[in-house]
Amino acid sequence: MKLEVKELIDLYVANIPNTKTEEGRKESDRLLAEAMALTITPEEKKEAGAYMREAMRNRNKKRTDVDTRTMLDEIKSAVSMAYIAENYFGKGRAWMNQRINNTMVNGKPTAFTNEELKILADSLDDIGNRLIALSRSIHRSL
Repeated sequence: MKLEVKELIDLYVANIPNTKTEEGRKESDRLLAEAMALTITPEEKKEAGAYMREAMRNRNKKRTDVDTRTMLDEIKSAVSMAYIAENYFGKGRAWMNQRINNTMVNGKPTAFTNEELKILADSLDDIGNRLIALSRSIHRSL
Protein backbone atom coordinates (compact mmCIF):
# COMPACT_ATOMS: atom_id res chain seq x y z
CA MET A 1 0.00 0.00 0.00
CA LYS A 2 1.20 3.50 -0.79
CA LEU A 3 2.63 5.45 2.13
CA GLU A 4 0.41 8.40 1.25
CA VAL A 5 -2.72 6.24 1.61
CA LYS A 6 -1.57 5.05 5.06
CA GLU A 7 -0.86 8.62 6.14
CA LEU A 8 -4.29 9.82 4.99
CA ILE A 9 -6.00 6.93 6.78
CA ASP A 10 -4.02 7.72 9.94
CA LEU A 11 -5.14 11.36 9.69
CA TYR A 12 -8.73 10.20 9.13
CA VAL A 13 -8.63 8.01 12.25
CA ALA A 14 -6.97 10.78 14.29
CA ASN A 15 -9.71 13.19 13.19
CA ILE A 16 -12.56 10.99 14.47
CA PRO A 17 -12.98 12.95 17.74
CA ASN A 18 -13.54 16.10 15.63
CA THR A 19 -16.51 14.63 13.75
CA LYS A 20 -18.90 16.05 16.32
CA THR A 21 -18.80 19.29 14.33
CA GLU A 22 -19.81 19.88 10.72
CA GLU A 23 -16.29 21.07 9.93
CA GLY A 24 -14.81 17.93 11.47
CA ARG A 25 -17.16 15.69 9.49
CA LYS A 26 -16.23 17.46 6.25
CA GLU A 27 -12.53 17.04 7.03
CA SER A 28 -13.01 13.33 7.74
CA ASP A 29 -14.96 12.88 4.51
CA ARG A 30 -12.23 14.71 2.58
CA LEU A 31 -9.42 12.63 4.10
CA LEU A 32 -11.18 9.33 3.44
CA ALA A 33 -12.14 10.31 -0.11
CA GLU A 34 -8.57 11.41 -0.83
CA ALA A 35 -7.14 8.17 0.55
CA MET A 36 -9.54 6.00 -1.41
CA ALA A 37 -8.95 7.99 -4.61
CA LEU A 38 -5.31 6.91 -4.43
CA THR A 39 -6.30 3.23 -4.44
CA ILE A 40 -6.90 1.91 -7.92
CA THR A 41 -7.07 -1.88 -7.95
CA PRO A 42 -9.52 -3.94 -5.91
CA GLU A 43 -6.53 -5.37 -4.02
CA GLU A 44 -5.37 -1.86 -3.04
CA LYS A 45 -8.87 -0.96 -1.88
CA LYS A 46 -9.08 -4.17 0.16
CA GLU A 47 -5.65 -3.51 1.71
CA ALA A 48 -6.61 0.09 2.54
CA GLY A 49 -9.85 -1.12 4.15
CA ALA A 50 -7.98 -3.67 6.25
CA TYR A 51 -5.45 -1.04 7.32
CA MET A 52 -8.26 1.34 8.29
CA ARG A 53 -10.07 -1.35 10.33
CA GLU A 54 -6.84 -2.13 12.18
CA ALA A 55 -6.16 1.57 12.81
CA MET A 56 -9.72 1.98 14.16
CA ARG A 57 -9.27 -1.03 16.47
CA ASN A 58 -5.98 0.35 17.79
CA ARG A 59 -7.29 3.90 18.20
CA ASN A 60 -8.51 3.52 21.76
CA LYS A 61 -6.20 0.79 22.97
CA LYS A 62 -4.29 1.57 26.11
CA ARG A 63 -0.58 1.97 25.41
CA THR A 64 1.09 0.30 28.40
CA ASP A 65 4.14 -0.26 26.18
CA VAL A 66 4.94 3.48 26.18
CA ASP A 67 6.94 4.51 29.24
CA THR A 68 5.60 8.05 29.61
CA ARG A 69 6.92 8.27 33.14
CA THR A 70 10.53 7.97 31.99
CA MET A 71 9.92 10.19 28.97
CA LEU A 72 8.42 12.97 31.09
CA ASP A 73 10.74 12.56 34.06
CA GLU A 74 13.16 15.18 32.78
CA ILE A 75 10.55 17.91 32.30
CA LYS A 76 7.95 17.19 34.99
CA SER A 77 9.54 19.65 37.40
CA ALA A 78 9.61 22.38 34.73
CA VAL A 79 6.18 21.83 33.15
CA SER A 80 2.96 21.52 35.09
CA MET A 81 1.30 18.20 34.32
CA ALA A 82 -1.80 19.50 36.14
CA TYR A 83 -1.93 22.41 33.67
CA ILE A 84 -1.67 20.03 30.72
CA ALA A 85 -4.33 17.73 32.20
CA GLU A 86 -6.77 20.59 32.74
CA ASN A 87 -6.13 22.67 29.61
CA TYR A 88 -5.52 20.02 26.97
CA PHE A 89 -7.46 17.01 28.26
CA GLY A 90 -10.16 18.64 30.40
CA LYS A 91 -9.17 16.28 33.24
CA GLY A 92 -7.65 16.61 36.68
CA ARG A 93 -4.16 16.12 38.06
CA ALA A 94 -5.00 12.65 39.43
CA TRP A 95 -6.16 11.44 36.01
CA MET A 96 -2.88 12.57 34.45
CA ASN A 97 -0.73 11.05 37.19
CA GLN A 98 -2.56 7.72 36.92
CA ARG A 99 -1.73 7.50 33.22
CA ILE A 100 1.86 8.68 33.59
CA ASN A 101 2.50 6.13 36.36
CA ASN A 102 0.32 3.31 34.94
CA THR A 103 -1.52 3.19 38.27
CA MET A 104 -3.84 0.25 38.85
CA VAL A 105 -7.48 1.39 38.82
CA ASN A 106 -10.22 -1.21 39.28
CA GLY A 107 -7.62 -3.93 38.90
CA LYS A 108 -6.29 -2.66 35.55
CA PRO A 109 -3.27 -0.50 34.79
CA THR A 110 -4.16 2.87 33.38
CA ALA A 111 -2.35 4.15 30.32
CA PHE A 112 -2.71 6.74 27.59
CA THR A 113 -4.49 5.76 24.39
CA ASN A 114 -2.84 6.58 21.06
CA GLU A 115 -5.18 9.53 20.75
CA GLU A 116 -4.24 10.76 24.23
CA LEU A 117 -0.53 10.35 23.48
CA LYS A 118 -1.02 12.55 20.42
CA ILE A 119 -2.77 15.18 22.55
CA LEU A 120 0.08 14.99 25.07
CA ALA A 121 2.71 15.40 22.34
CA ASP A 122 0.76 18.27 20.78
CA SER A 123 0.38 19.98 24.17
CA LEU A 124 4.13 19.79 24.75
CA ASP A 125 4.71 21.21 21.25
CA ASP A 126 2.30 24.05 21.98
CA ILE A 127 3.90 24.90 25.32
CA GLY A 128 7.38 24.64 23.77
CA ASN A 129 6.41 26.99 20.95
CA ARG A 130 4.96 29.48 23.43
CA LEU A 131 8.17 29.35 25.50
CA ILE A 132 10.29 29.91 22.40
CA ALA A 133 8.14 32.88 21.36
CA LEU A 134 8.43 34.36 24.86
CA SER A 135 12.20 33.85 24.86
CA ARG A 136 12.53 35.60 21.48
CA SER A 137 10.37 38.46 22.70
CA ILE A 138 12.59 38.93 25.74
CA HIS A 139 15.72 38.82 23.56
CA ARG A 140 14.25 41.45 21.21
CA SER A 141 13.55 43.74 24.17
CA LEU A 142 17.24 43.75 25.20
